Amino acid sequence: MLRDAPAAPRVIPKSKIGLSIWSHLLLQKYYYGQPIHRVLEQLSSHDLSLSSGTIHDGFRRLLPQLTPVYDAMMQKSLASNHWHADETGWKVFEALEGKQTNRWYMWIFHNKETVVFKICPSRSSQVLVRHFGEDHDGGTLNVDRYSAYKAIAKAGLFILAFCWAHVRRDYLQHAKGYPEQEAWALSWVDLIANLYHINNERIKHKHTSKAFRQQDKLLKTAIDNMRLDINKGLKDDMLLPSAKKLLKSLDRHWDGLTVFVDRPDIPMDNNIAERGLRSSILGRNAYYGSGSIGSSELAAVMFTLFKTLKLWGINCHTWLLAYFQECAMHGGEAPAKLDKFLPWNMTQAQKHLFSKPPNDKALAA
Repeated sequence: MLRDAPAAPRVIPKSKIGLSIWSHLLLQKYYYGQPIHRVLEQLSSHDLSLSSGTIHDGFRRLLPQLTPVYDAMMQKSLASNHWHADETGWKVFEALEGKQTNRWYMWIFHNKETVVFKICPSRSSQVLVRHFGEDHDGGTLNVDRYSAYKAIAKAGLFILAFCWAHVRRDYLQHAKGYPEQEAWALSWVDLIANLYHINNERIKHKHTSKAFRQQDKLLKTAIDNMRLDINKGLKDDMLLPSAKKLLKSLDRHWDGLTVFVDRPDIPMDNNIAERGLRSSILGRNAYYGSGSIGSSELAAVMFTLFKTLKLWGINCHTWLLAYFQECAMHGGEAPAKLDKFLPWNMTQAQKHLFSKPPNDKALAA
């Protein structure tokens, strides 16, 4: 007597949708930035009709399975001593007691090993205090000049390394807004470009090398000369108030802008965090934020997973299929041991496997 083959394990028990479809949907939305309704239209052209309600309910049920990996990446991030941080607006269309608007914020904390996203209803310094903890023992943050970062620096939690790219933009905007002072503003743009050039040449070499010492001397001379130019400009009564405002900002943020001089491991700008936010911003613009707090949390989890995996050269599709297969084998729950799914704990063989495109036979092995 012939018997039907046993049903394949499901990442969501009793769901008719297999793990490959769930993987595809999450990748399309959170990796490629496509709205779910558009992805479902594409699938319907392949004779697969799924309702958006079913998918969003499925996403809600998948979140607890993905959260342990997110938590592990969060802990790895917090154990570091240097981050790039930034934030952008994010709509959440669910009422929250005490909050009058639907404007939330997606924060990013990027370092060499992890890229962690965090969704919060606020943009205040308390987000940073809660994220890192009031007893945080220090570290360096590459940031812009937003006041929340300055507040936690005053509390002694961090050293702030301010962004020269933002300073450069100030002078470019001044050149556009005040044509009569274009030459003056662009001369400062050139001075900043020179700092970048010398520092880029400096960090090409080992810190103990003669070439490094030569470039280091050039950099410190350029910094000293810029400091003199700032002081001179602040005393110039002929300078426009708008121009003087730029010099006052340079003066006020000087310590944070020059952290990189004595610490060559610290970049001159915060471009890494801004680039890290770019794909999430494109997604936000495509599907206009999140309909609920839960879906916004899923967004932060998926952005974290995908960005961190990409940082390590892991194929996100391969990883997600393998992880969901493991969850399915555990009855739709996250596996107790996550080591083989965390890039910094993977063996070389696992890294090699996860760096390749999906292969059902290889993943099952």
